[in-house]
Amino acid sequence: MNVFRAIENRVTVVRAATTGVSAFISSKGEILGRVTDGAGRDLFVSGILVRDVPLATARTFYTARGDIFGQAVTSWPPSSRCFVSCRIDGVPGDPVPGSLTQPCIPARR
Repeated sequence: MNVFRAIENRVTVVRAATTGVSAFISSKGEILGRVTDGAGRDLFVSGILVRDVPLATARTFYTARGDIFGQAVTSWPPSSRCFVSCRIDGVPGDPVPGSLTQPCIPARR
């Protein structure tokens, strides 16, 4: 997940974990370095890793606007519930099921 955060915000991420992977991740999502033991394992190991990290000055669309896509997706279903029920069940008395020429009457469940 930290790789995705680095790419979304175009920042270098330094991850220091006591029970997971400790690493440096570039703003492009590349793993620049990680703490490993002699066998190459990177989980539950101790060690030190030192590296210069550039500071970001630019803001990305995601950083400036937030999760607009997620907000749009979560706000869409409640407003479309009536439309979906009319399209599937039809309006009572309507000769053409799914026609929206009459007021929508939500289907009873």
